[in-house]
Amino acid sequence: MLGKQSTERTPIDQNSPSDDKQTIVKIAMSSEKSHRLYVKARHVSYQRGKRNTNPNVSLLALEGVDSTQDAQWYLGKRVAYVYRVASSKEEGPRVIWGKIRRTHGNSGVVRASFQNNLPPKSFGASLRVMMYPSSI
Repeated sequence: MLGKQSTERTPIDQNSPSDDKQTIVKIAMSSEKSHRLYVKARHVSYQRGKRNTNPNVSLLALEGVDSTQDAQWYLGKRVAYVYRVASSKEEGPRVIWGKIRRTHGNSGVVRASFQNNLPPKSFGASLRVMMYPSSI
């Protein structure tokens, strides 16, 4: 019986009738929330002027950051763009690492530079802003 799950429930004691109120149903749930060590961000664009783009600097919109003062805390933090390549499923995901350099504008967007420039395919993609290195 591969692929089928058993739906039988075990009664509390063998002499009682097996109705739903007297059955043991164990649900494995974690009582703790996940301890994610990164903040999600979106790759918005490259740094650009009216006509020219600069792919060396990427603009990132951080989740929950709406002002320049909030974005100041993330300066110097490491950023990871995690992606998969269809031709190498055995290898697992690939990562391009970068660092947040400075803020950009007044709405909490930051500038980041990466070891290799992020591809244009990553516009709108999710990135991970790590909580390290920390100065706290």
